[in-house]
Formats: sequence, C-alpha cells, structure tokens
Amino acid sequence: FGVSHDEGDCAKGGYIMSEQLGHSLNSFEWSSCTQDAFRQFF
Repeated sequence: FGVSHDEGDCAKGGYIMSEQLGHSLNSFEWSSCTQDAFRQFF
C-alpha cells in the first residue's frame, strides 16, 4: 500500500510498522501515523 515504517514519535510505540521487531502492548496495533497513511491511500 505504500506505507512506510513508523518514524519519529510513532516509532517509539512498538507498533506493527516499527522498524525494529519486538514485543510490546502495541505489537498488533497500527500507529496513528500508519492509520493516517492508509486514509490517504484509500
């Protein structure tokens, strides 16, 4: 879909699109940055 990995403040949350793999409470959630990118795409 052309969505980039999370950067800036969104990268700190450990969301699905984080550049580093890891387990967090947000591992299966989309960050607000990714959600915004999806909205722009669709």
